[in-house]
Amino acid sequence: MEERLKILVLEDDDIIRQVYSTLFTKTLEIVLIFCKNDAELEVELKKNHFDLFLIDLGLRQGKDGVEVIRDIRQKEEYRTTPILVITAYTTMKDEYDCLIAGATKFIRKPFDNNKIREEIKYLTARRE
Repeated sequence: MEERLKILVLEDDDIIRQVYSTLFTKTLEIVLIFCKNDAELEVELKKNHFDLFLIDLGLRQGKDGVEVIRDIRQKEEYRTTPILVITAYTTMKDEYDCLIAGATKFIRKPFDNNKIREEIKYLTARRE
């Protein structure tokens, strides 16, 4: 039996966290671990290994999403792990900054549920 995907979600909005929980856990074989800031993320990285990161840019506490992406990419075990940014930030500069920092894909809110599911399936299809 294949192990379920483990995704770390960095999102500080409780409503959006609930949306992700409903959207992903009912339709995909995945485990979601939620963090509200970079400090919680660092704790989870020590306890778990993740197949994908889903990151929001506009965090109210600690580092912003771009800084977090850079930090993740500095860790040897996550240099190639997919990082999916889903954010309300909509400028080309925001997208550019994320991609330069190491994000794999940038998606703007509001998003299409089916598109997000398909992106996760695509980005994790090659995991070991």
